[in-house]
Amino acid sequence: MCVDKRVQKWPLMDSPLPTLAISSSYLLFLWLGPKYMQGREPFQLRKTLIIYNFSMVVLNFFIFKEVSSPKLAGSQKTYLG
Repeated sequence: MCVDKRVQKWPLMDSPLPTLAISSSYLLFLWLGPKYMQGREPFQLRKTLIIYNFSMVVLNFFIFKEVSSPKLAGSQKTYLG
């Protein structure tokens, strides 16, 4: 099914069925989620979100450092152009 032989062994590239299954599951979750939570107390996610946001700041700092370090060192090989 895959025309480009370079991506033939990549996940989700053999057939459109896995992608359709994931998309259908997501849409089902969007439809059933509000019905499940109707009449229930909202989840308390404050601590979870603080930890998640802090980890995203650390990860993005690391990515920025790795992408921009050749540029700062004066190398011609950079990802930022």
